[in-house]
Amino acid sequence: MVCFIPGGQSRWVIESDTAMWVPHLDIVVRGGIVITSRELLRLDVGIAGGKVVLLGSSSHFPAADKSIDATGKLVLPGAIDTHVHFRDPGFPDREDFQSGTRAAAAGGVTTVVDMPNTVPTVVEGETLKGKAESCQKKAHVDFGLYAGAGTDSIPQIPELAGAGAIAFKTLMANYPTPGREPEFRGLHLKSDDSIIDVIEAVAKTGITHVFHCETDYMIRHAVERTKAQGRKDPAAHVDSRPSYAEADAISRVLLLGRAYNDRVHIAHMSTSEGVELIQNEKKHGFRVSCETCVHYLLLTRDDMNRLGTKAKIQPPLRDEATQEALWNGINDGTIDSLCSDHSPFTLEEKNRDIWNALPGAPDLENMIPLMLDSVNRGRLAITKLVEISSERPAKIFHMFPKKGHLGIGADADLIIVDMKLEKTIRAQKMQTRGRESTIFDGRMVKGWPIMTLVRGQVVMKDSEMMGSPGQGEWITPNLKLS
Repeated sequence: MVCFIPGGQSRWVIESDTAMWVPHLDIVVRGGIVITSRELLRLDVGIAGGKVVLLGSSSHFPAADKSIDATGKLVLPGAIDTHVHFRDPGFPDREDFQSGTRAAAAGGVTTVVDMPNTVPTVVEGETLKGKAESCQKKAHVDFGLYAGAGTDSIPQIPELAGAGAIAFKTLMANYPTPGREPEFRGLHLKSDDSIIDVIEAVAKTGITHVFHCETDYMIRHAVERTKAQGRKDPAAHVDSRPSYAEADAISRVLLLGRAYNDRVHIAHMSTSEGVELIQNEKKHGFRVSCETCVHYLLLTRDDMNRLGTKAKIQPPLRDEATQEALWNGINDGTIDSLCSDHSPFTLEEKNRDIWNALPGAPDLENMIPLMLDSVNRGRLAITKLVEISSERPAKIFHMFPKKGHLGIGADADLIIVDMKLEKTIRAQKMQTRGRESTIFDGRMVKGWPIMTLVRGQVVMKDSEMMGSPGQGEWITPNLKLS
């Protein structure tokens, strides 16, 4: 067996008796530069049985059924998007698991974690298992499933953990948007004090607990005040969901998570105050993680006038100073992971006035290309991208070492990237059903995934979809290795 020995730039690994251990390979990826969260390694990758089994010079490898030439390209572990809304079951006109996972494969995402606000909401063990069975038949990439953790679902939390929930989701803001209420049964807190019981119950499972952090009464007050001013401009949405509402909710989650030793994870963090709070928490050694989204890193409230209700997102886009704080939070390690918060709606549901348009954007498949472009622009290192899009999400959501890296024994989830390829994002070429509502249509990007493999199976090549639905597998948390 080839042993992976971490080393310096472009260092080879040590090889011995490869043929004895692996008599035949399914695939060898030759000539590329493998990117880890720490370094760049000039390695060939041998794949057998859906796993990475050899790393080193392919001149020492046994025969392979197929060879993939990655010369001049980068080889990255497949991205893991731990925050998607595929609307399946319940809203097939918005998205379903087949179209959603096709979008993932197109964008270099090999594992997704789907939110529980479907119909029925995932707040019972049998519902979770039924959703997994249904989604398995449609999936092009691997997937995990959230369960809801709200006031009404506290009794079901142990059952949901046992059924295979990869994480729990709690919503701290209940302010309604017409058309969304049926999706949230069992995820909300019906009273401020019930958060204590929810956190305590989830902490006992050892599973990651994800929070949408906006304090409800603050949102209600700001929305009603902004409406009373007669505002209907796109930026009214930004002002109706102030950053202090997010910071207040984060601070309470951190305090209670610390008290009950809960594995709290802050979803789609959008504020500089949040960065400061998380930074301080980590400085004192407390257990917390957080994510931000590509739209917060690349767009600001100024883009609302151009994009209109397409850019209505919750939490909303912020200003340039906040955006800079988020970039700093990524580069200094405060922010752990990147996600898309892929949230498709029909064009009719988006093309309403600012108060009735449904909030969300469908840019799962653009996330990695946009971040590769950011690498080319010098905003972050390619190793940092691997850390926040693969390794850290896998560790936070209990998928590591099966997922999140290209080490020996890991699933052969990888993407081959051409960092010189320039393309323009075009809505009509996207795989998601929500393509018409993309907020990045027309944006030029340099750096693009040209091939996606899931457990050694090619699911995308040169923007063409390969394989068939049902190739994806349901991933449940491995708490033993946490």
